[in-house]
Amino acid sequence: MWCRPTRLSTDLPLRLYHPSSVIILPICPSLFPTTRINHHNTRYFHKQPPTMSKPTPFEHVEKISGHSKACCTIPPIVPEKEYKAKGTYETIDGIKTYVTGSPSATTGIFVVADIFGYYPQTLQGADILSCDSTYRVFVPDFWDNDPCPLEWYPPTPATAEKLGNWFKQHGDFPAGCEKTHRFLESFKKASPKIEKWVGLGYCWGGKIMSLTSGENTPWAVSVQCHPAGVSGADAAKITAPHMLLASMDESKKDVEAFEKNLKVVKHVETWDKMIHGWMAARGDLDDPAVVKEYEKGYQTVLSFIEKNL
Repeated sequence: MWCRPTRLSTDLPLRLYHPSSVIILPICPSLFPTTRINHHNTRYFHKQPPTMSKPTPFEHVEKISGHSKACCTIPPIVPEKEYKAKGTYETIDGIKTYVTGSPSATTGIFVVADIFGYYPQTLQGADILSCDSTYRVFVPDFWDNDPCPLEWYPPTPATAEKLGNWFKQHGDFPAGCEKTHRFLESFKKASPKIEKWVGLGYCWGGKIMSLTSGENTPWAVSVQCHPAGVSGADAAKITAPHMLLASMDESKKDVEAFEKNLKVVKHVETWDKMIHGWMAARGDLDDPAVVKEYEKGYQTVLSFIEKNL
């Protein structure tokens, strides 16, 4: 089934949300071309030997677009209020985890969600990553069932103190890195078939990917989507093939410094019309323009992972 992306889970207008604040965030249409038959040439086609078979749509798209079959067959994107997650919540070594994809997969994708936790847009993204059964995707609960409420953004006098306290409890990067390694070890024991691990993080989780991709990284490939705290100093230490997909809200200067300092196979790209969070909880999948870029973002991620494993 072909992909047609789609919305955000809040009744508040999207314009009210903006990533900048007094608190620094630790925080398709079908690609298939339409072919019209020229009926004047039907006799020519009838004369073709049977060995000259027409390429399948997947083969055609791979050839003209550079996308792999996996990237061209992600499922249709569904509005947030209508989306039914395809995976299940499991408790792995005491860790609440959303798991999706084939149990027989030999590559795992470890996802660090944004600070808002298990939003449908994020779960749909995990399902997309697992959609052709190549990958088994794990999204652990970093927030101990206490994600940051989306309505706390942007901070107001009434929510600023709550936000500050939340970050003190959950937003420490070194603690996040320690959790990442600990959770991953538990997942490895629970899924011994998995031979390679990909790390992917959104926003706060993007920074975690940057910090855990250095020397002795567990990741065969790492990806950060609209990350918090973009740093050229982090980039210089990264040792695995690495992708950074930035939004309009990340500092252009910081993104350029990050790309310049990356010495590994890399893909750094800015979606200059998309807000911080468009591939996760803040992606307004009611907006067709966001739907298109949401889908494109996941196609880009899948392509990079496949090419670099």
